[in-house]
Amino acid sequence: MSVQATLVIADDDPIVREVLVAALESRFSVHAFASGHEALEFLQTQAVDLLLLDVDMPGVDGYETCRRLREGSHHDNLPVIFVSACAQLEDRLRGYEVGGNDYLTKPFDIDELHAKILLAIDQKRRTHNLAGEVAELCNAALLTAEMMGEVGVVLEFHRELTQCTHADQVADAVVGALARLGHEGCMRLRQRRLTITRSGEHRASALEASLLDHLEARPDARIVTLGHNLGFSFGQVTLLVRSPSWTAHPDSAETADQMGRARDNVALLCDGAVARLQALDAEDDAQQLNGARRLIDATRETLDALKNVEHEVHSQLDQVFESMRETFEMHFPRLGLTSVQEEQLAEIVTRHRERGLAVLARGREAEIGLNRLIGRLESVGPSGAQAAG
Repeated sequence: MSVQATLVIADDDPIVREVLVAALESRFSVHAFASGHEALEFLQTQAVDLLLLDVDMPGVDGYETCRRLREGSHHDNLPVIFVSACAQLEDRLRGYEVGGNDYLTKPFDIDELHAKILLAIDQKRRTHNLAGEVAELCNAALLTAEMMGEVGVVLEFHRELTQCTHADQVADAVVGALARLGHEGCMRLRQRRLTITRSGEHRASALEASLLDHLEARPDARIVTLGHNLGFSFGQVTLLVRSPSWTAHPDSAETADQMGRARDNVALLCDGAVARLQALDAEDDAQQLNGARRLIDATRETLDALKNVEHEVHSQLDQVFESMRETFEMHFPRLGLTSVQEEQLAEIVTRHRERGLAVLARGREAEIGLNRLIGRLESVGPSGAQAAG
């Protein structure tokens, strides 16, 4: 063995103690005591690899010593070998019940004792190594479960986004997802005609708003580390995220791992929120386009009605002036007008008729202009329609 194992012997017989020490000290570091009580006191402060216990000792006997040893947490896995002259089955059962690992009867063979000690120590070390491997596996399992839980949060967030019909609902979904991931922070969501700046369920403070301004103005990266915080700038979505554990243990490997996972998970939240905000903008555009189309249809219907009215007015106006001309010509002989006066009066009537028809012609020019505007509105989206207006 490269490092000497440490043994403790508890036996009230000084001759037996001397024999055991002489037999074992060449291969082990040996500490011998005359009672179980003394051995327990030594074990409170020392690291030991194995305990050899006599059964029949005054005061605290071997069984009671082992029982008290097992009640503690520091040496609950320490190998215990009973060395006793009591060889009955009942004695061995008592040793087993109080937590002993082996039982050797006196007189004993030194080689057998060596073998039992080495076997017990080797088994202890194997158990210790196995416990470490089990702990690592448990930690890995817990980490995997934690990561799967985080994936579930992200998937649930994307499902919630499909139900969001307003930017405020998108903000609520982001806040909820961050809380389920164990994070907190502030955010800014931008639509074409709306900006939301929040810290959890409340309006962001002036300081938080300025930090979000800083993130939006950074051209270098979409994800940055700012002290114990993570900043995300994804165009329409800006987040500043933190977690209490990051501040409490800033330099731990666990915090580094948590922040690494947070970068991935929150980035997925940002991508989803951006996509939903863009979809809401598109839906808003579609609604505006439909409204513009309805307005265009109503305008076209109105123009068609005005065209019919204009045609009717043109016809009636032409008839009125024609009837006026005929009436004047019929009354010319009674009025005693000269031929020159008659021509002048007929010319006045004709001139007024032409002016009335010219007014109607200007109405047709306005109609043509409106039709051109309708054509332009039909060929562009809502933003273009606003520009055309």
